[in-house]
Amino acid sequence: MAIGFRHLTDIYQSLDPHPVLTMRISLPEQKYPEDAQVRSYYQRLLQELAAVPGVQAAGLIANAPASNVDNPKTPFVIDGRSLPAGAEPPAVDLQSVSPNYFRAVRIPVIEGRTVSDQDGPEAPRVAVISRTLAKQFWGDASPIGQQIKLGTRDPAAPWIRVVGVLDDVKQNWWDNAPRPVVYLSYLQAPRRTMEFGIRTIGEPLAIASGVRGALRRVDPSVSAGEGVNTLEGSIADALAPLRILGSLMLTFSSIAVVLAALGVYGILTHSVAQRKQEFGIRLALGAERADLLKLVFAQACRLSGLGLAIGLPVAYVLTRVVGSLLHGIITFDATVFAALAVVLTGVALVAAYIPASRAFRVDPTEALRSE
Repeated sequence: MAIGFRHLTDIYQSLDPHPVLTMRISLPEQKYPEDAQVRSYYQRLLQELAAVPGVQAAGLIANAPASNVDNPKTPFVIDGRSLPAGAEPPAVDLQSVSPNYFRAVRIPVIEGRTVSDQDGPEAPRVAVISRTLAKQFWGDASPIGQQIKLGTRDPAAPWIRVVGVLDDVKQNWWDNAPRPVVYLSYLQAPRRTMEFGIRTIGEPLAIASGVRGALRRVDPSVSAGEGVNTLEGSIADALAPLRILGSLMLTFSSIAVVLAALGVYGILTHSVAQRKQEFGIRLALGAERADLLKLVFAQACRLSGLGLAIGLPVAYVLTRVVGSLLHGIITFDATVFAALAVVLTGVALVAAYIPASRAFRVDPTEALRSE
């Protein structure tokens, strides 16, 4: 569990979040009541941001990765495919995104293209889908050029053509697996609240003042509600509960290993100490100390081997059972099993050697007299 929680804290490293600034903009409905006004504001702001020195790429999305907030879901149908009678259409996560966002946060395009500035309100509707969605409904076939319809079976609703496939990224760290997502052009599906991703050439906070200046130039009455932050900091905040759980699991697992080692040490120390007189008698009868040491180690190996023979299969079964409940956190790791087996076997040998070395120093005549 400790290793699993530690690995989960690295799930967003592929985004290379350090040189990325983020900010959240919410346009007031009273001032921006029409979709055309919303589109115009974000188009102008993206142009201003692109002109800020140090900005490599700037884009926006409705709900950024690692937000720990679910995307809205919508049913969808695929052109040419019918559903069984009474069956509900499958649901997908819905996102609205600008052309450069995937470049800004390093989400690679697997096939086709992303949305572009030409995918405006008057252009044919297009969408980019996640790899999970493509695999789930098209298998090994290419979904490029296929048409889908979102949210309704209304014949008048527009068909949306799939133009690209993106790599998966988890919306929330606790998701068992990446969700199927449909990304629409923000020009065709505008939203008043959007999150910006701004990849910088140098230190990201160094251009924060330039970003704020771009905001003021477009509309002084609109500001970033939570300020300008780094994507790395946002991810760290989102993963804070996970890091706390990981630290707790590391503490508990360390205590468990120490208790197991102390238990093994105590049992073997007591077992060997009880044979102190036996060792003295054997030495009096001519036994070599090396032979007695082999005898002690053989006993330690038998006892530790019996414990491992019982404990490892039980631990394996528990790993599978708990792993099915905490998918992605607990997985079978042969290295961990082998390391713990070596540690506890080493403890057993040390626990056997220390009292045995004391027993070997006993005067055989004292052992015989005591017997």
